[in-house]
Amino acid sequence: MLEDRGVPAASPPRNPLIVGLAVLAVLVVITVTSFQLLARDPDTGPRLPTETTTTV
Repeated sequence: MLEDRGVPAASPPRNPLIVGLAVLAVLVVITVTSFQLLARDPDTGPRLPTETTTTV
């Protein structure tokens, strides 16, 4: 698009599929690591707030 106006492109065009897969992979890695940090249980207490053990 920029080449049509006579402005040279800063970088060669990349394959949008590869760019999309790279972005998706980064998001998956961030999500998995954040969930692992949230689910890391200390010596005392439940792993997640939803796993509270209530005895009636």
